[in-house]
Amino acid sequence: MLGNKARDLYIYTSEAVGNTNIIPKHRRFTAGQRLENMAIDIMNKCFLANTKSLTTKFSERQELQEEVMASCLAFENLINALKASKAYPGINAHKAEIWTRLSMDVRFMCAAWYESDKRRR
Repeated sequence: MLGNKARDLYIYTSEAVGNTNIIPKHRRFTAGQRLENMAIDIMNKCFLANTKSLTTKFSERQELQEEVMASCLAFENLINALKASKAYPGINAHKAEIWTRLSMDVRFMCAAWYESDKRRR
């Protein structure tokens, strides 16, 4: 389920942001908080989109799905930028790959849901 994948992304992000070996303490309220806020936003929009009726609130539902996909892409780009930065030594290739994969799971599942909704409508 997409909601579970979005929740997994948030949990992984929250745990990583809270670990000073991954996100240095002096960067916690810049990049760390940004990552956590993005993950919360992705999770909330997934759940909110699911509450919108396919028949009466179709456009709102599609807009939320589009926002989730765009947010996931932005999240993945931020992770890749942090991986490339020497300021975040705890975000190595392995950690970035796991993080990116979690976000891509959400993005691809949301894209499939988006297309399915368009066909059903």
